[in-house]
Amino acid sequence: MGVYCLEQSLTVAFLALAVVLFLIREPVAGKHSSIVGALVALAGTFAFSVPALGGVREDVPLLLGLSSVLVVAGSALAIVSLVHLGRCIGVMPEARGLVTSGPYRWVRHPV
Repeated sequence: MGVYCLEQSLTVAFLALAVVLFLIREPVAGKHSSIVGALVALAGTFAFSVPALGGVREDVPLLLGLSSVLVVAGSALAIVSLVHLGRCIGVMPEARGLVTSGPYRWVRHPV
């Protein structure tokens, strides 16, 4: 129960931070994305939500524990990445600034 609350709290924190950053984000530097670029960005954003439609397997405690560890670690990394991304956040492939600190030092898209 405690891990579930942690998972949910991290998810809420991530979403709240994303909303705040979207509201104060930098304007686009250069041209806006094309329709194809926008569709690909949106598909990529929501593609990882599809496996969640399969439900939860609570009958295998080892898998449930492993998935909880992965969810907590992934959520924490996503929050740290958003903090470093700051006002340069965006879903569409548009330039809002170059971020080279934190996880962006090693990975182009850590979120």
